[in-house]
Amino acid sequence: MSLPRRIANLTAALAQAAVPALGYAGSLGRTVDPRYQVIKTPVVPATYAFSIWSAIFLTGLVYAIEQARPSRADDPLLRRIGWLTAAAFAANAVWSVLAQLEYPLVLTGLTLLVGVTAILLAADRVFRSEPAIRGSDRWTVALPVGMLAGWLSVAIFANWSVVLADWNFADRPSRTLQALAFLAGAGLTAAVMIRRTGGAWPYVGVVAWALVALIVGNVQRGDPALAAASAVLLILLGALTWRVRRHARLIEPAMWWPRTEGPRPASSR
Repeated sequence: MSLPRRIANLTAALAQAAVPALGYAGSLGRTVDPRYQVIKTPVVPATYAFSIWSAIFLTGLVYAIEQARPSRADDPLLRRIGWLTAAAFAANAVWSVLAQLEYPLVLTGLTLLVGVTAILLAADRVFRSEPAIRGSDRWTVALPVGMLAGWLSVAIFANWSVVLADWNFADRPSRTLQALAFLAGAGLTAAVMIRRTGGAWPYVGVVAWALVALIVGNVQRGDPALAAASAVLLILLGALTWRVRRHARLIEPAMWWPRTEGPRPASSR
């Protein structure tokens, strides 16, 4: 039964883009920005970084339309990731509703946990598919999934840092250590996914975007230690990406983004 899955993706992709727009229009609570601008932790990127959501929403809609085409109804890869992407899109929409209506911040953190889990699983299946994803699916499937996975890999830790700050945990002397722990968590998540995705550019590029914005944000807030830590993490992840991609190119040099080594059975797609 592919129709419910396809409708769920289309509906959720529209919702994740429409709910924030309703907030800006004053039709559903208030915009997310004011509340999160008040609580600025060292793990929250500079404000400009959040413009990435426009690209994420747009590519998500492209993906939703593509997977809804009748000719793609029985596509093996879309069957494997369809409910995961629908869950991730729906979680984004619910997150926006909770934030705009000013529900407790912990609910946004729990909701985002659902979204990040779903999209990371989807990204793993996309970039480790056999045969490797090619053609227009690079743009209509891999790009949106990779971008959202990359952003949420960092955003989940930023969100929970704000939750703890809202509970006044960030005012304690361990504030810097707490921020470093969140940063390490984001780095570990990204490192695992870089290995799993073969250093896929849609994923790596958005993670780099987030880390550069963390450097800028901490420079603006006068926190050189966290800015330096973010820069070190960016360099380490860049080196890991280079190593993973270099190894993968020796296996299949023509791929736009290489997958990790090891054959996978066609049925796993």
